[in-house]
Amino acid sequence: MEERVDPQNLPDGLAAKKWPGEGYGIIPIADVSNAFLEKGEIYDFVREHGITGFATVAGDRHAFWAGLSAKSLPPRKFEPVGLAFVTGSIQPREHGNPINIASLRTSAFAPFSLGRAPGPGPQPMINMLLRHGVRSCLEYVKAGDIAKAREQSNPQMSPHLSFVDTGGHGYAVVRVSNNDLETEFVCIERPVNRHDQPDGGPLNYRVRFRAPMWRKGETPKLDTKVVEGDPKFSI
Repeated sequence: MEERVDPQNLPDGLAAKKWPGEGYGIIPIADVSNAFLEKGEIYDFVREHGITGFATVAGDRHAFWAGLSAKSLPPRKFEPVGLAFVTGSIQPREHGNPINIASLRTSAFAPFSLGRAPGPGPQPMINMLLRHGVRSCLEYVKAGDIAKAREQSNPQMSPHLSFVDTGGHGYAVVRVSNNDLETEFVCIERPVNRHDQPDGGPLNYRVRFRAPMWRKGETPKLDTKVVEGDPKFSI
């Protein structure tokens, strides 16, 4: 699923130059989310042949993603043909270069990465940026109210996304029947210390997604339910 951002909604003066036009920006990553032509061919085939129950479940992105599979996003025609899930990693990713948190905190773009609202440590604002857009991020760092921040969501930016946690660790459980498909994300704390508990230690959250089987010509629907915890920046 594409990682889109809406820099056209940045307030005047925040960036050195105003974003040209009303188009969106794409965060490039080295995986098939950028294979737009090839994905489009597959999704066209699914749509043209009336295939229902189409779903993909993947890993190796070191993140939790849930949403709909579509050839294009607004302002182009948005026609979901299936479901898409990516599960988080079971171990932390190693980075070659350390991240300078102090310099990021003083950056004008901190609201879109670390946040500035009161709270312990950095906050995963990148999840809110991808899910809701720059206006939601700016609203949150101003007031610290997640509900008000979601009210500023850009509905055209990521209609394909129901959930995104770019730093989530854990696993997914998928249950499939003739009538529906259910996927549950189980997110653990960042696994840098060993837990002695038989269950592996505390959870950050459990989120369940359910999609009933759709018929030819219908659009797939994905319902989200938070079972445990609070993945507030991800939904």
